[in-house]
Amino acid sequence: MENDQDNRGALPDGGGFSGVKPDALSRKSRGFSFLLELSRLLSRKDLDDAEVLSRVSDLAPTGLARPEHAMVRLLVNGCIHGRPDFPAGAKTIESPVMVSGHCVGSLDAAYPGETPEGFSVEEKSLMAETAHRISSFVERSFLQSARKKGMAANDLLTDFFSCILNPSPIGELTLKALEISKILTGSPNGFVGFLDPETGYMVCPTMPAAKSVQGEGPGDHMVFKKFSGLWGFVLKNRRALMENCPEKHPSSVGVPAGHINVRRFLGVPSVIDGSIVGMIALTNKPSDYTDSDLKIISRVADLLALAISRVRVADALNQSNVLLESRVRERTRQLTDEMEARSRAEEDLRRSKEMFQAVFDGISDPLLMLGSDMSVLMLNRAAAEYYRLRNPERSLGKACFRTLGGASAPCPECGILSAVEQGQAVTIERKGFKDPDRYEQATVYPIKNFATASSASIIHIRDVTESKAVQRHLVQSEKLASLGYLISGIAHEINNPNNFITFNIPILREYIQSVLPVLDEHAEKAGDFNACGMPYQEFREDLFKILDNIEYGSYRINSIVSNLRAFSRKREQAEPKWVDVAEVVENALAICRIKLSHSVKTLQVSVPEDLPRLKTDPDMLAQIIINFMVNAAQAADKRDSWVSLGVRLDERDQGLLVIEVADNGCGMDEATKERIFDPFFTTRRAGEGTGLGLSMSHHLAATLGGRIEVESKPGEGSSFRLYLHL
Repeated sequence: MENDQDNRGALPDGGGFSGVKPDALSRKSRGFSFLLELSRLLSRKDLDDAEVLSRVSDLAPTGLARPEHAMVRLLVNGCIHGRPDFPAGAKTIESPVMVSGHCVGSLDAAYPGETPEGFSVEEKSLMAETAHRISSFVERSFLQSARKKGMAANDLLTDFFSCILNPSPIGELTLKALEISKILTGSPNGFVGFLDPETGYMVCPTMPAAKSVQGEGPGDHMVFKKFSGLWGFVLKNRRALMENCPEKHPSSVGVPAGHINVRRFLGVPSVIDGSIVGMIALTNKPSDYTDSDLKIISRVADLLALAISRVRVADALNQSNVLLESRVRERTRQLTDEMEARSRAEEDLRRSKEMFQAVFDGISDPLLMLGSDMSVLMLNRAAAEYYRLRNPERSLGKACFRTLGGASAPCPECGILSAVEQGQAVTIERKGFKDPDRYEQATVYPIKNFATASSASIIHIRDVTESKAVQRHLVQSEKLASLGYLISGIAHEINNPNNFITFNIPILREYIQSVLPVLDEHAEKAGDFNACGMPYQEFREDLFKILDNIEYGSYRINSIVSNLRAFSRKREQAEPKWVDVAEVVENALAICRIKLSHSVKTLQVSVPEDLPRLKTDPDMLAQIIINFMVNAAQAADKRDSWVSLGVRLDERDQGLLVIEVADNGCGMDEATKERIFDPFFTTRRAGEGTGLGLSMSHHLAATLGGRIEVESKPGEGSSFRLYLHL
C-alpha cells in the first residue's frame, strides 16, 4: 500500500518498488520523473528566471495523475505563468510559494468540474514539493539580485560620499545625486532640486530653463515659485511619495504640452534638522517602484541634505568672517549677535558631523577617515568590527598603524602618503590586517581642503580572497600550458633513442640464445673457463641479469615518457553527461583497490544513496579520485593506517558536491603543501613516482569547473577535498 503521509514528493524509497501495486508504481514513477526533470529545469543557467518559471508551469501537469485534464497556474510576484484563470466549478488545490517566511505567490492546479475525482494525497504532496522547490529557486534568485544590487549601491554611495567631502557647488551635487538615483532605481527620467533659503523657491539645476524666469536666481535653471502636482505634494507634506499609478493620486494635475508622460513616480524630500532643503523626483521606471527603491533613494536624499547643509554652513561661516573683518570697528554693538550666529553655525556643523557619522556607519564595507598625520579621525561600525575594536572611540586621534595594527611605524605597503601627495586614489592589495589567510584590497581616496591647506583621506577596504584564488588558478594554468609544450618536445627526443633500445633487446636476446649452446658445449668439453674475468657459469647468469636490467630500464624510460606525454597533452573535455556519482566512485575504487590493500590496513567508503546526479565528464572525475586514493596510499606510514573516501553536499552551499579523501599518513608541512600541485614535485624516493598525479588532478578539477582544497598536519595525515557545482 502507498504511504499517505504528507511527505514532499510522493517518491518511492531507495529500496525499490516491492509490494507496490502497478497503478501506484506508475504514479510513483511519474512523480519521480517529474521531480527529476523539475530539478534539472530549476538548475539551468542558460535561461532567465521568467523563462524557467514559465517552463515549470508547462511541466507541472505531467506530474499529476491525469495530465490531459490538469490545468496549472504559477503566480510569482504578480506575474502569472500558465493558465490565467480556471473554469467555474473546477476542483483546485493551492500551494503557496514562500520566500523568507512571506508568501510571494502560489502554485495552483485544477481539474475541470466534470472530472469525477479530485486530487489525491500523492498529487497534493507532489504539488507542495514543487512549490517548495520553486520557493527555493525564487529565494535564491532574490538573494543573488539583492547582493549584486547592494554592492552596486554601496559603490555609488561611497562615490557620492567622496563628492560630499570635497567642497562642491550645490548644482554639481544635485547633478551627481540625480545620476546616482537613476542608476540605483533604473529610472530614465527625474530631477533633483533645492529650496532657495531666501525666496523659498525650488531651484532645479538638473532641469534647464524652458523660458526666462522673473526675479533673482540663476537664469539657466528652472525655478518653481509654486509647488503643485506630485512633487508639490512631497514638499508640502514633508514626506515621500511612491505612486505606481500617478494619474489616480489626488494631487496629480497632468503634464504640460510637450512634457513626457508620467507612468510611475517616486519623490523623496531632503530633510535636515526638521527642515526641507531639497528633493529627489524619479519617474517611469520600467517596473513598479518598491520599498527597496524608496529606502535607497531616502539614503541618497539624506546625503544630499547633508551636502547642502555643509555647503550652506561653509558659506555662512565665510560670510560671517568677512563681516567680522570689515565691520569690526563699526559694528561693535553687534559683536554679541555675530558670536551667537557663529555659535549656531558651529552647532549646525556638529549636527552635520553626527549625521555624517550616521551615514558613514550605514555603509557595509569598512571605512576609515585619516588625517594628514595618519591619525584616525573617523571610522564606521564595519571598520570597528573588522579591526576587532571593543571601544572604537579610544582609537580616534591616534596613528592608524599604532592603534589598529600595534606597530611603531607605517605599514611597508601603505599607500596613504603617496595618494595624498599625488592627489588621486591609490589601490593596494595585501594580506588581511587581522586574518593573514585572507587578502584585502584597500583603496585610498585623498581629500584636499584648499581653504585650510590640510589633507585627509578615506580608506575603503574590500575582501578579495576569492578573486585572488581565481587569479592563482589562471597563472597555474598558464604555467602548465607552457610546460606542456616543453615536455612534449623532450618526450619526443627521449623516445626516439629508447625505441632503438626497445627494438634491439629481443634481437640481442635471440642472438645470445643462439650462441649459448655453442658456449655450453665448449664448457662441457673443455671444462669451466673464464669469460670477462669470471667463471663461465657466473658469466652466463650475469649476462641475463644485465639483459633484464637493460629491458627494465627501457621500460621505465618508456613509462616516464608516456606519463610526460599524457601530462603535456591538453585533454579535451568530453561532452558532459549526467552520471551517478556512486558509480563513478565504485569504478575508481575498482582500479586502485589492490594498490590500497597492499599499503593500507583499513579502507572506509561513505557514499549516500540519495545523492543528486552530477553533469560532468566521468573519466576526468574518476582520474581525480584515483590520484587522491593513490596519493593517500603512498602516504601510509603506520601499522593501523586507514584511508577514508566520503561524498556529501556542502553544509554551507547545497549546490556544491564535496568528494573528500582523508588519511592518517605522514602528512605535510606548509612548505610542502604550497608545492604539491607543481609538476614533477614529489616527496617519494626515486623511481616511486613522477610527481604528476596531483598536478594533473588540479588541472582536471579546473577543467570541470571545480576546485581542490587541502588540509594537512605533519605526522597526523592529510585531507583532499574536491568541490564541484551540481
